Amino acid sequence: MRVLGWVELRFRVLSALPRRDPGRLWLRWAREAHHGDVALACLDRAVRLGGADALFEQGLLEAGSIFGTEPARSFRRAAQQGHPEAMVRLADCLRWGPGMERNAEEARAWLLRAAETGFRPGAESLAKWLGEEGDAESAAVWRERAAAMAPRALRAGLMEALASRDPVVRAQAAAAQATATGFEALLSHPWAPPLFTVAVIALALGLLAALILASIYSFGLPVFAIAAYYFLFGSRQRHTWRFRRLVDAAEGGDPEAAFHLGSDYLKGMPGVMPDALSAAVWFRRAAEAGHRGAMAALGEALRSGHGVRRDAQEAEAWIRAARA
Repeated sequence: MRVLGWVELRFRVLSALPRRDPGRLWLRWAREAHHGDVALACLDRAVRLGGADALFEQGLLEAGSIFGTEPARSFRRAAQQGHPEAMVRLADCLRWGPGMERNAEEARAWLLRAAETGFRPGAESLAKWLGEEGDAESAAVWRERAAAMAPRALRAGLMEALASRDPVVRAQAAAAQATATGFEALLSHPWAPPLFTVAVIALALGLLAALILASIYSFGLPVFAIAAYYFLFGSRQRHTWRFRRLVDAAEGGDPEAAFHLGSDYLKGMPGVMPDALSAAVWFRRAAEAGHRGAMAALGEALRSGHGVRRDAQEAEAWIRAARA
């Protein structure tokens, strides 16, 4: 891991201590990290706290042989917490792989459970499976029920992962490989974290002392510094605060916030470069929660292939749902 990445993680650890929901916070930091190694480290901490979304993300990485080769374990833990897509992914692992577990009966049970939650891909997969086994009557029942469910899609490795600006998406395609040499070996010593904490405290006290001395020397200096800061960085700071509020609200399940977040990713804004893939991910979340504008935006993205793979059939389904 890079030196700055390690420093960033230490600050993150201190910031997460007073939070009520550190698991969600670590997952958000994983998505906001600028480098794959930091993203993976943040995701690893979120997984240790046991959140279903973090476990599902780890399962996707394991399915791509990034964290390991047994994604069923992570998908199972997420599925046991009620994550419907993890249930479908677990069923696929139990039936086809990757991994060593194979249990067709358990796979069908997880598919049934996902379908009963109203997750359309689970119902469609169950109907297809029943049809392949010759149970045409049950297959027809589940196909009919699936058609009445909201359009949903499995995250197929988050398409064109390397093109995304979302670090967790990029990490699914290529994880940063680090060796325990040089600075890595230095950081492995038990005295490294406390020494870092002491250094940070000393730096903060030094800056405070310098500010006090400068204020004594010239009363106008702090006023000038504050005015210069707001002149240079005030606008960007406001955009950053707005963006972070949108991320918090969207991750909390607000479809309107998810739609606006997708729009910001699509067109870009100060501090956020245009990213069609991440825009499509947030449009999908808002659309699946019933936001009509997001349904239309996702349909257009699927129809044009802007940020996702082109899928005319699913695009038409979302556009019809937006008009309904």
